[in-house]
Amino acid sequence: MDGRREISRRDLLFAAAALTTYRAEGMEAASGHFATRGIVLTPEDFSLADWPERAVRAGLTTIALHPTPSVVIPFLRTQPGERLMQRCSELGLEIEYELHAIGELLPRALFERDRALFRMDETGTRVRDGNLCVHSSSALDIVAERAVEVSRTLKPTSGRFFYWGDDGLPWCRCPECRLLSDSDQALFLANHMARALRSVWPNATVAHLAYHNTLKAPASVRPEPNVFLEYAPIHRRYDIPFEQQREPSLTDRLEMLDANLDLFPAATAHVLEYWLDASRFAGWKRPAPRLPWCAPVAAADIEAYGNRGIRSVTTFGVYLDADYLAAHGDPPLNAYGRLLCGWRPRAKRPSLDGKRRVDRSLDTSSLVDPFREEILRSGARLPERLEACADPLYGEPAFDPAMIWRSACSLLLEGLPDEDSALDLNRRGDGEPVRCLHWSIRIGLAHIDATFQGDHPKYGVGAYAAEIHDGFPPTILAAVDALRKWDRRARAEALLAYWLRHFVRDDGSIRYYAPSLSEYGQLMSVVRQVLEAGASPAWVSGLVNPILKLARRMDGLTGSVERPMLAAGVPEADTASDTATYFHNNAWLWRGLVDAEWVLSRRLGITQEAEAMRRKALRFRIAILEAIRDVWPRQRGDWWLRPTVERDGTGNMARPVGRVTASRLGSYTNYRYWPELLSSGILSEDLMRRVVDARLTGGGQWLGLTRFEDHADNWPLAHLLDGYWRLRLRSEYAYALWGHILYHQARGHRTAYEQVTLPPGKPAADYCLPAQLVAARGAKRLLRLG
Repeated sequence: MDGRREISRRDLLFAAAALTTYRAEGMEAASGHFATRGIVLTPEDFSLADWPERAVRAGLTTIALHPTPSVVIPFLRTQPGERLMQRCSELGLEIEYELHAIGELLPRALFERDRALFRMDETGTRVRDGNLCVHSSSALDIVAERAVEVSRTLKPTSGRFFYWGDDGLPWCRCPECRLLSDSDQALFLANHMARALRSVWPNATVAHLAYHNTLKAPASVRPEPNVFLEYAPIHRRYDIPFEQQREPSLTDRLEMLDANLDLFPAATAHVLEYWLDASRFAGWKRPAPRLPWCAPVAAADIEAYGNRGIRSVTTFGVYLDADYLAAHGDPPLNAYGRLLCGWRPRAKRPSLDGKRRVDRSLDTSSLVDPFREEILRSGARLPERLEACADPLYGEPAFDPAMIWRSACSLLLEGLPDEDSALDLNRRGDGEPVRCLHWSIRIGLAHIDATFQGDHPKYGVGAYAAEIHDGFPPTILAAVDALRKWDRRARAEALLAYWLRHFVRDDGSIRYYAPSLSEYGQLMSVVRQVLEAGASPAWVSGLVNPILKLARRMDGLTGSVERPMLAAGVPEADTASDTATYFHNNAWLWRGLVDAEWVLSRRLGITQEAEAMRRKALRFRIAILEAIRDVWPRQRGDWWLRPTVERDGTGNMARPVGRVTASRLGSYTNYRYWPELLSSGILSEDLMRRVVDARLTGGGQWLGLTRFEDHADNWPLAHLLDGYWRLRLRSEYAYALWGHILYHQARGHRTAYEQVTLPPGKPAADYCLPAQLVAARGAKRLLRLG
């Protein structure tokens, strides 16, 4: 297999448009496109003979050859080399040469003739193993002369010359040179070569490579006007965004780039990345593994570079050859290229009215969400305006982001495009939020199989991977709901069937240490939803026992048909000791009876029992609503709508004072009891609006996130979203869901944690699956809103 593929008319049109933009707008491209979008390859990589066509299809502008002049020059004299040059010229691709060159520009054989040309090591000994002495005028002249000589053969079409020092080796420590850092010495040499090349090629520019031991910004030498920065962070991580990597132990950090940009113009700076460098991820030993590519991480990196004014980006693609293609299929070249093509500079994170972004010391004691009113009043660009309000969330991924990304991209989801199409969305002005939403959906669904052990449920990772959490009903409820909404019925049915068989006891109780009563009703509701979605008679016939046990458990908890009674019980696993008669529990027991009647009558043919449940549900709803109206304050402005029939107590059951999250009872009410009451469907519209008003005026949310004590906890957000939708509060729905996507999911890999800090920016608890699935569960409605 030679890797050849004919380039389509559509691909050529895409490439022509991109290259036209590039040439017309230049380095200061007003459209925000990166002017240079490149790939760095070695001669061996052209065993994949259609590299130029692949580059054009991906929207790249530049192919650069590597690693040394003595390797590249002979290759260009071969038939494949000549074909490469001809095809790049035909397709309008620039050719550059990124070369470790000093070892050849100053031949090592000269060491025996004049050791003063070469560097001195720390012991005071002249050595030939790398680089040179920049205080030797003879050495500088030899290098400059040979650089000009090489340039006549390897002349880049862009006019940019890359003659690097010897790979990772130290520079000179002679008495004169030791006063200069390695970065200063490298820049000193680049300046000298630039003057020589300008004498032959008037438009020539020369790269100063900030890499490894020359990563720090030069301190004593300043660049000549035709010397530009090339920044190559080889030691960074690729599972989290580069901007997250701030630990002092990491040598390659964005602050190193920023320090260099204080010296070099951003408009001419060039970033050399390793996103597609299979050789790096292979430890420079064949065979190469599959690239650990995660598009959202790369997108965050590209935004970090673009926001700094950089308009030239390339990546190594070494080992992306015919062998790689045979082993792993097409590399993610299109995704990389179209991320670069699609990036647009956004406003430098202005806040609502051009104010500066929120800082970490912002006072979060306000009872009202300080951003909501202004953002919703604007009525446009909600995600962009919301994103401008605070720092993004950074955290460690729960699973390998590359594995999650591959799984996410393999999903065939009705109404969602594949990876390349999703990337293309950003070519429209509103594409970035849409792409972000699509990624959150796909990545959320991919986390189901990553978190579950086969069909066996797991709540999360770390502390949440313990066996004690396996039976937590919200895990299966969230997973089945998300799968059902994206028409992954077979997987939803398999997971729910396993759960019902293994986690429903003979007496109908849930095999979990402290299930809430509301979860019984929610399980029955999801059973009905799966049946309505088209589950076969065979599926339900194999689950008659656990379904009936659940239905009869709820029936037994709620009294007789003639005199239904509100049930007292556990409201939430964490508050198992706070047993009382909770409205959300009873609302969902009512809903469970309604759904059980449907299942028994429509699918199981148990009509007499179903009819009794129907009659009980009618009376039970009246009893619940009467209890709520008796308990809740008559003053509309009072935000404390207590969640229990019983009066407020002391300790855990104390009424919150000052804000709803000021007590344990208030926090749990805000984050779960109220939202579940809304989603049950039991409340009239006026009571639902009272709950919504109570959250918004009692300090219940911040940036759309649900407040819990002094942080945010969003895993039950789907219940709140359901309430907003029932009330036709479309803007509130979008605001809350985008708040979750932007501030409850980590930038780049999009991992969602159970809790995050306020102001946002850091995880406050481990990853959990229900939080990860919030976006997937709420997104279809959001897409409907546009």
